[in-house]
Amino acid sequence: MSSSKSLALLLLLFAAPGAATAQDLSPCVRDADTACLLNGRFELEVVRTTAVASGEAFVMSFLGERAESDQSAFFWFFDPANFEMGVKMVDACTPPFDAFWVFVSGLTNQGYRLAVRDSATGAIRDYENPHGVYPQTVGDTAAFPCAPALGAPAAAPARTVAAPPPRRELAEADPCLRDGETACLLDGRFEVRVTWDTVAASGPGGVMSFGEARAESDQSAFFWFFDPANFEMGVKMVDACVEPFDAFWVFVSGLTNQGYRLEVRDAFTGEVRVYENPLGSYPQTIGDTSAFPCP
Repeated sequence: MSSSKSLALLLLLFAAPGAATAQDLSPCVRDADTACLLNGRFELEVVRTTAVASGEAFVMSFLGERAESDQSAFFWFFDPANFEMGVKMVDACTPPFDAFWVFVSGLTNQGYRLAVRDSATGAIRDYENPHGVYPQTVGDTAAFPCAPALGAPAAAPARTVAAPPPRRELAEADPCLRDGETACLLDGRFEVRVTWDTVAASGPGGVMSFGEARAESDQSAFFWFFDPANFEMGVKMVDACVEPFDAFWVFVSGLTNQGYRLEVRDAFTGEVRVYENPLGSYPQTIGDTSAFPCP
């Protein structure tokens, strides 16, 4: 890592939250720990923190394809196959919005701090999740003004409605079969499918792709609802079948306030775990560490 990159990470880690005033107008340059969204205008970097250490987060890859579209980027902290947090941006520079939007969340209770820099103005917005806390999705629909002016207004508070608790259902004990709407995690044992809801319609979520690579590792899967390049929600599973845990874990969240219903089915037993987000609410990340019993 270059000395300038190290200095930038230190400044990000120790700077006060909010809009920064340092006017860095350099272009965004993609590398292992930097993503560039919306035609390269916005630079994204993440610092992660644990109880004992901190360091940079890295952009994920699937079969050699970076997990980055023009609107979304996904980061790992400790394991390249293990998704930790993601960012989505939307160009809403049309009336009545006239702003660039930022959506942030993660499938983790590790700490992180995201810096988003507008290379056209130098304005910076940063977003932080404390160590030990499952994040509440941020939907910042006033993140950056469309007109080139330094600084940014404060983020509007996210609307939240309590989601129903996860529940168990029973289905057939059939093998998981991947398709455009189905992911298979942890050596194919768990089938993951999503249904989305808006005020006017509903339908199946689709598994994202980056280039020719599906946005699916053995532990993580990313879904889109309306635009294949636009991430809406994600799932991560962990095989914690060791003492003292003895369970398969499920982590769920999204960068959306659309409604969704996630079904995770154990292909060995037919047991289904259902997770829902109410329409109109930004989700609170779920960390279900007793989702499925071990064999």
